[in-house]
Amino acid sequence: MRSAGDVAEALRESLVSGEFAPGRRLVEADLCRRYDASRGSVREALTRLAVDGYVVLVPNRGARVRAMSLDEMVAAIEVRGAVEELCAARAAERLTPAQDERLRILATRMRDAVGAADLCGYRRLDAELHGTIRDFSGQATASAVADRFAALTAWPRARLLRHPGRAADSLAEHLAIVEAVRAGDPRRAGRAMRIHIEAVLAALTTFPGDA
Repeated sequence: MRSAGDVAEALRESLVSGEFAPGRRLVEADLCRRYDASRGSVREALTRLAVDGYVVLVPNRGARVRAMSLDEMVAAIEVRGAVEELCAARAAERLTPAQDERLRILATRMRDAVGAADLCGYRRLDAELHGTIRDFSGQATASAVADRFAALTAWPRARLLRHPGRAADSLAEHLAIVEAVRAGDPRRAGRAMRIHIEAVLAALTTFPGDA
């Protein structure tokens, strides 16, 4: 059976990918089956995620995915954007040949997902790409901050992909980031990341009903 730490990490990854909607009830029995863990491990994992702000523990009602207002989401994405801009620039400065190849493969998979209209797959690859760039940046503190805000705003970003043309635009934005990082150009990488985050914010405020 999996430990509380393993369950917390797996559930957090699901939140980052936008798999769970804000306000969704997290049933302990379902999580035990999903993650092959004891109820004690699941409870401890939920407590850890509540401390980090990912979920809310409601007395006598269990846990729910944290919901945010539009203003809170905009603020969170703005903070995340500033941090991810730094991470993209640092990743461009530090990129190794093996990391370059990983980014190339991720970009190809993202193209294929959009081409196949696989929005769920693209959403997961989107989260993976951002996480990979943060890892490559070597900025542990900045990465942790961005990771948290990515989880908190995953659902609205996932919903926005359903709007006509948004997936294609998102792909182009991400490919520009990858190209700049792989070129070893920190200024261009940071700018590409900033353009992407600004596009997310613009879409979010254009379609607030999907937040």
